[in-house]
Amino acid sequence: RYASGEGRFKVYIIDEAHMLTTEAFNAFLKTLEEPPPGVVFVLATTDPSRLPRTIISRCQRFNFHLLGVDQVCRRLQEVATEEGWQIEPEALSIIARLAEGSMRDALGLLEQVQPYQGEVITAEYVRRITGAIREESLEMLTGSVFENNLAGALTVLQEVVSEGGDLSLLLRDLTYCFSRLLLPADAQSCSKGIDYSYGRLLDNFRGQFHREKVMAAVELLYQVNTELKQGFSPQFTLEVA
Repeated sequence: RYASGEGRFKVYIIDEAHMLTTEAFNAFLKTLEEPPPGVVFVLATTDPSRLPRTIISRCQRFNFHLLGVDQVCRRLQEVATEEGWQIEPEALSIIARLAEGSMRDALGLLEQVQPYQGEVITAEYVRRITGAIREESLEMLTGSVFENNLAGALTVLQEVVSEGGDLSLLLRDLTYCFSRLLLPADAQSCSKGIDYSYGRLLDNFRGQFHREKVMAAVELLYQVNTELKQGFSPQFTLEVA
C-alpha cells in the first residue's frame, strides 16, 4: 500500500498536522514508530505546540524561518538571470521588502512585474505595480513630523496618494522606522527581524526625537493600523493621525 511505484521513496506530506484529532494521532503512531521501508512522512505545522509529545519524540524537527532582504535579493537575482530578465538592484530590494521574509511571495511579485521582451524591470515600474513607497517620501514625512510641520506632512501624504502609493504599506514602513528609532545603532545592526533597509533615514533621525515622543508615535501608528482596516477613508485616517 505504501510502496513507491517509481522512485526510491514515497513521500507523504501532512499539512497543518496539528489539526489532526487525538484519535487520528493514536492511529498514526504505530506507523511513525515503524515506518515501512522507502516511505517518508512529513508533518508540516504552524503550531508545533499542539502536536502530542508522543508524535514529536518520533520525528526530526526542522524550524523554518523568515528570510532577510539580502537573502531574498540574491535568490531573485538568480531567478531573473535564469529567465534572461534584466532588473535594477533597487527593484530587487523593493520586492524583497514587500515579501516580508517570504520567498514564495517574493517570487510571485517578481513574476507579476516580469518585463516585456528586452525591457528592464525598473524600481519605478515595481512601485507603480505594487504601490510601494519611496524612501524619499518616508524621509520627508518623518522630517515634517520632527519639525512639527503639518502642512508639509499633508503635502507628502497627498503626493503618495496621487502617485498610487499603498497607504497600508506607508503605515507599515512608518511603524518600522519609528520603532527602529527606539534602538541604538549597534542594536539595529544585530536585529534578527526583517530588515527593510532604511539605513539612511534611520541614521539621519536617530537621536533627534525624544524617546517618549517616539514611543507615543509607535503606539499611535499601531492604533491607526486597526482603524485603517475599518475606516471608510484610509487617507483621512492617516491625515488625522
